[in-house]
Amino acid sequence: MYKKNLYMKTQITFPLFLFTLVLFSYTIQAQITYTHDNLSADYAVGNVITNYSDTTIKSVNIGAPGGGNNWNFLGLKSINHLSTTSELPSSTPYNASDFPTSNIVLSTKRITTLINSNLWQYTTLQSAGYLTNGSITLTVNNTGDTAVTKNVYNPGLQQLSFPFTFNSQWGSNYNLDIWTYVNGAWSFINSTYHVNTIKVDAYGSITMPD
Repeated sequence: MYKKNLYMKTQITFPLFLFTLVLFSYTIQAQITYTHDNLSADYAVGNVITNYSDTTIKSVNIGAPGGGNNWNFLGLKSINHLSTTSELPSSTPYNASDFPTSNIVLSTKRITTLINSNLWQYTTLQSAGYLTNGSITLTVNNTGDTAVTKNVYNPGLQQLSFPFTFNSQWGSNYNLDIWTYVNGAWSFINSTYHVNTIKVDAYGSITMPD
């Protein structure tokens, strides 16, 4: 009788041990994955996006590569006077042929005491990445003067790489060409070169505001 009970206890305990081991293994090796479908949903046409400005966090210690790290971005502060929606290129007031590869536009309006501005960011959503092709900004100051600024990235600024696992490269080296017109008259052209590459390993968890 004693031997039988011991055998039954062993039968129950061993599968439970295997289940616990498997669960533990999957938990510690899980990695955050952000896919093209996730981003497409975020930037669906007409979806309102909250803009955040980093006022308290300058850097984040992601810990040692391989796991157990925690990113906490709760220090990000929302800029309440910014609202962003996304729309199709054909619905913007500028010719989409300026950025022919873009398939969506992020539209941002900013109103302050002295300046009103509208920004259209021309973006390409692809299965391999999220690219910013360029932007056009229309700014009106309190005296009624207007300025139109057109920014073109060459190549497109890679901001995310899919699937985005926090093990990816953010950004790329690019040229930024800027055309500025004030009250309809050409003002200046400026071209600069940027080196913008970061590689991170962030197995673990990430906490964002809201």
